[in-house]
Amino acid sequence: MHGVGDKTAEKLNTIGITTIGDLAKAEEAALQQKLGIYGLRLKERANGIDRSPVDPEAREKWKSVGNSTTLPYDVTEEHVLFQVLRELAESVSVRMKQKRVVSTTIQLTIRYHNFQTITRSKTWDNPFQDTEEIFRYAVYLLKKHWNGDPVRLLGITALDVFDRKEAVKQLDLFHYEEEAKTEALWKTVEKLRKKFGDAAIQKGASLLEKEN
Repeated sequence: MHGVGDKTAEKLNTIGITTIGDLAKAEEAALQQKLGIYGLRLKERANGIDRSPVDPEAREKWKSVGNSTTLPYDVTEEHVLFQVLRELAESVSVRMKQKRVVSTTIQLTIRYHNFQTITRSKTWDNPFQDTEEIFRYAVYLLKKHWNGDPVRLLGITALDVFDRKEAVKQLDLFHYEEEAKTEALWKTVEKLRKKFGDAAIQKGASLLEKEN
């Protein structure tokens, strides 16, 4: 059953509940016996009732996904900072995948030994959520903005996150446009070949070789 953990699903299955519809119509006494108050809450959710308090900042919390860590000592070794960034990138990537979101902007936080803190960010063209991409972008920002002083804390945040489905749509459109451009280019090439012959079209590499 989507949205319910494996162990909870197993307990529900033992009393004949295998779907959300079953849960919505289930006997409250049986649910409470199996799962306690949590069972009653599950039935309420199955019927569209949510007693969670309204959180006006909930949407804001979804706009970014980040993690930071205070280092056990003041670090000046670049390779150690890279190692910390990789661990942070993996953590951020896991959380983004859990939330099914992507981003195009990475923010790096650096806190120095004297507690001076800076944040620097950069936006890239394509949406990302994988560890390697997040790590690579964070390293770029560190190399560009770290002044070499001892570092006490590092943080990585993916800003302005959005639903992965929207990213797929954007990428599909991007690929469509690229294919359209490529098709138009080849049509132009074919026209030139028909008009002037194959010799009229030469690759840039071969021209450079001749110049050299």
